[in-house]
Amino acid sequence: MEQGDSVGVEERQLTSISKASTYEEIGEFWDTHSITDYEDQIYEVDFKMRKPVRHTIVLKREEYERAKSAAERQGVAIELVVKGWFEERLGQIGMPKKSARVDRVICEDELDAD
Repeated sequence: MEQGDSVGVEERQLTSISKASTYEEIGEFWDTHSITDYEDQIYEVDFKMRKPVRHTIVLKREEYERAKSAAERQGVAIELVVKGWFEERLGQIGMPKKSARVDRVICEDELDAD
């Protein structure tokens, strides 16, 4: 095979039963076939799923309003503004900027509502 040639279907199969090379083909295969016809080819697997960690930042009312205003001016989500603030501060203290993760920003007033 020369450089630039596409990989053959048999080299990029996603499953051994359907011989499919795309997720769409896998779906089409199982739309018309039953797993019971392939019981001799399937096996049990063990795997663990981790619940994603959510990072919620609680800001005082004044800080929240500043972040919300900045987000509106920039046309972005408040989480992006707060993440930027954290990354800037992390950089100032010599930590990797990629360590900042902000999934949700709430005002401390919202805690009282719970």
